Amino acid sequence: MALTENKSKGFSLIELMIATSILSFIMFSGYYAYSLFSGGWEKRANYYWQTSQNAIGLEALIRALESSTPYMVNNAQNKASTLFDGGKSELVFVSNSPIFNQGAALVQLLLVNIDGVNQLLYREKGLHKKPLLEWGNQQVEWEHSIVLISDITSLNFSYFGFVDFENAVIGYNIYEGISRGATTGLLDWQDRYDMKHHRVLPTKVNVQFRTLSGKNTDLTIDLPEHTIRNVLRYMREDF
Repeated sequence: MALTENKSKGFSLIELMIATSILSFIMFSGYYAYSLFSGGWEKRANYYWQTSQNAIGLEALIRALESSTPYMVNNAQNKASTLFDGGKSELVFVSNSPIFNQGAALVQLLLVNIDGVNQLLYREKGLHKKPLLEWGNQQVEWEHSIVLISDITSLNFSYFGFVDFENAVIGYNIYEGISRGATTGLLDWQDRYDMKHHRVLPTKVNVQFRTLSGKNTDLTIDLPEHTIRNVLRYMREDF
């Protein structure tokens, strides 16, 4: 009777090496595809988050400016003025709808560079505890600070209002009670609106900025009208 020899056939070293190589390739391909997906998702998530934050900041900016109030102080020349001092990249005013405080607060909008990136910074100081009586170049101890809009490549504030206080008085005397459009010729767009020459609020503020993503924003915000009345009432003089 012949004996049959059963031999178990295993994998050779070459076969194991080939199988390991194929498995490694599959794992690497999967990891690479996941990395691409993960990186793309992270960029999209960051873009969405940044866009959402900028939209919220822009809404807060609009609300604060729309609620600008003719807060009366003495300017550097000791003359009655509305507290509003604006340039191309900086603006100081008093708002009745600040972000942090209840009631009126001094607000500053300022373009700053943080870690090599331009940001629109918002600063705030409540006025309910210690009202301001004058405004010049004094240092302010800001209570709150937050970035409203980030990744800015360009920013410009401009102001539509009377070219100076004398024209504001003329407009008040001649056109009191008539619509804003009737004062055409006395008002104009300006890059600078300060307490020394104007002493009243502008009627509009235009905000233009561009972000690193290429998004352009151009909006015009209406401010309270006829604030010359507050200045004249504060001065207790009849014109």
